Amino acid sequence: MNDAGKDSDGGLSQYPEVVQFTGVMKTSLKPVHFSSLLLIIVGILVAISLYPTGLLLLIAFLVLVLLYESWMIRKSEREIRISLLLREDPVGAMQGLDRVGEISTGFIETGMEYPNELGFRPSSNRELIVWTFDSKEDAQLAAKRLLEYLPRDKGNQ
Repeated sequence: MNDAGKDSDGGLSQYPEVVQFTGVMKTSLKPVHFSSLLLIIVGILVAISLYPTGLLLLIAFLVLVLLYESWMIRKSEREIRISLLLREDPVGAMQGLDRVGEISTGFIETGMEYPNELGFRPSSNRELIVWTFDSKEDAQLAAKRLLEYLPRDKGNQ
């Protein structure tokens, strides 16, 4: 203990080293949209050069693009398992053995539908992300630690 009555780690030893949660990862669809746009441009060029049969090919290109886009939209969201390193300052995050980064900015929402959930908004103009912890206690520990330096979410939508 130091003179202030705290541990040498700033009181972080009161927290478990790691808590885990399940979240949803949303991948960017910009490359998919770009390739779809290129496919539509090629379809238009074929339709113009092979008129009137090219119109049927354009319709086939459009159907192909719509099917590809809908398939990629469904695949763009998947559940991932994240570990929060509560004894780091700021709190670190890992996915498996890979370090994802640190949670140094954002907003925390504790009033979620289920007691083992915690809401995180990376910035005021972003969507609220729901983290589902293994237990209510893990969610409370993570919230307590993150609220030491992050503000509560004011319900920005």
